[in-house]
Amino acid sequence: MNELKFNDILQLEIVGKFTIFAVVVKVEQDIVRLEINHEHYQNAKQIVLGDIVYANVHTQTGTRQMESVVLKTLDQNHCIEIKNTPTWTNIHKRDFVRVDDSFEFKFKAGLFSKYKATATNISAGGIAFRTEKPIFHAGEKITCLFGPGIFGLAPLTCKAKIVKAVNRHCAAQFILLSEADEDRIAKRVFKILSDKQNL
Repeated sequence: MNELKFNDILQLEIVGKFTIFAVVVKVEQDIVRLEINHEHYQNAKQIVLGDIVYANVHTQTGTRQMESVVLKTLDQNHCIEIKNTPTWTNIHKRDFVRVDDSFEFKFKAGLFSKYKATATNISAGGIAFRTEKPIFHAGEKITCLFGPGIFGLAPLTCKAKIVKAVNRHCAAQFILLSEADEDRIAKRVFKILSDKQNL
């Protein structure tokens, strides 16, 4: 259960029914409280007690999957609760190390619109972040504008593709990233890892 933490985005496969996305709002031993993506409320209303759920989560070592069971169905806060089994299964290896991080940056969606965001974790392959309001769908492309001091002295601009969007929580994969820019991002990631090891 130490794989899961507040704000993690999960893909929930409700066996025999559908797949939805949710964000972790509370973890207490093997009980996980999840806020359902607003686009999936109608499907979530069909969830019943005892439904088997395969919860997929992205971690530093890859995508992990855990079989779970529904303990509480959708409430007025658009949340459900699931109980996880004690065993995770690796289903996909991650190519990049991901670390928790927090910094503000801007991004462009379209030609003129600029928005503010706060990073929640970062890797040389992508970034997870929170926006001020829900504005994205998976598959949309954005331009990330990282200011001076985030990835070295110079600012860094790169393209990214939204791979998950749950309310204000988004995960994006960097695309067309140069090797030099990838190295700049990787340096921040490994500095964070090094600082943690030295604590």
